[in-house]
Amino acid sequence: MKITHLPFFAIICILIFSGCDKIEPPFIEGCIDCCGDSNNNEPIKRILVEEFTGHKCSGCPNATRALNELAEFYCDHIIIVACHAGPSVFTSPDDYGPLSTDFRTPEYDYIIEEFGGLSSLPKGFVNRINNGTFLSSGQWGTEIQNLIFDLNGEKISPDLDIDINYELKSFENNEIEISVSIDYFNQLPSNYNLAVLITESNIISGQKDGNETIEDYIHNHIYRSAVNGAWGEPIDITNAMEKNYSFTFNSSNNINWNSDWNNIENCAIVAYVYDTQNNEIIQASEKEINLID
Repeated sequence: MKITHLPFFAIICILIFSGCDKIEPPFIEGCIDCCGDSNNNEPIKRILVEEFTGHKCSGCPNATRALNELAEFYCDHIIIVACHAGPSVFTSPDDYGPLSTDFRTPEYDYIIEEFGGLSSLPKGFVNRINNGTFLSSGQWGTEIQNLIFDLNGEKISPDLDIDINYELKSFENNEIEISVSIDYFNQLPSNYNLAVLITESNIISGQKDGNETIEDYIHNHIYRSAVNGAWGEPIDITNAMEKNYSFTFNSSNNINWNSDWNNIENCAIVAYVYDTQNNEIIQASEKEINLID
């Protein structure tokens, strides 16, 4: 669908102190019908934004608010994973009090080190473009739009679609059987991995926000654990067609899911496929876990 351009509007412009990044104004160029619907019969391109944040980063909530604005604008085109990784001054927990929750995970500490490490927050990956370049929040909107639309304003069709299904085997042990199917639309030219992970939302815990410490801050899209390793596993791209993959996730084989991370009803399954040569993610998907179904 061709987009109709509207005037630019600013989401946020603020100078962050205490060593956090300066957030530039992420202006986005509006358009009609930019809100993607993943339930539509026609597959859409979905963009994974890995938001590197920390509960002691006083400027990070503004970046989160800007990203939420982008998610409201582009809807299902955007999938968010919030990663508490980077400098320990922003991510380490206190011994007690509102900032005592430890959101850190070894997987994302490992991932950011592989991409050169982080010295400031907030930062983010947008589909890990440019070999996993850490982007400031002011760059996210432009890169997202460039990944969704071509130069003529037409939506870019995905090379594949990812469908996630699950079956809750044991609520007590947080055991889930996960199935991921990949439907190929084009012959892919490189080697690709499939990575599957778990996020959790609606976590009430402390967060520095400007000059305040918000004790009942709501943390969403928090990365909790990998399902098939930090880097995923190779997938078969020969004879482009539908391929299926199955995983078992439970508390015993995922050390990150400890007694503090047991709200399975607030969790979601995220899967993405990326090019192992340049690390760029070509498609992602998300499935919220619904205990009512």
